[in-house]
Amino acid sequence: MSILLKKGNYLVISLVIAIFFLFIAFFTNATSPSSTEPVQVLENYLNSVKNMDVDRAATYVIDERYKDNGTKIKSYKKMFQEEKLANYKIESVKFEDKQHALVETTLEIEGGPKVKNNFKLIEQDGQWKVFFSNK
Repeated sequence: MSILLKKGNYLVISLVIAIFFLFIAFFTNATSPSSTEPVQVLENYLNSVKNMDVDRAATYVIDERYKDNGTKIKSYKKMFQEEKLANYKIESVKFEDKQHALVETTLEIEGGPKVKNNFKLIEQDGQWKVFFSNK
């Protein structure tokens, strides 16, 4: 009977250890920013710009430069036509903290040179957004 208890103890201990590691893995993923999240949002934004889909591009953005969405959309349409994005490359992602990331890119504008550009992304209400400051 004591042999059965010892085998049962090993099973219980093994289950407790397994649950502990699963909890740690889940907790770590839940609190650590994932570099794919801001990159995916930026890629969605840049693909929308590249495809001249102004309305969709605007959904990925917090833009303090405009008072209202209508003015923002009108300005974006003009910008997208004047400087057409031909291609882009994500170079690096740096997290300032859990809610702020800086993504370095190389942008290729039609008929122009390749340009290095840093995009700031912020997490707001659980969603990453490309952030343009009015400053």
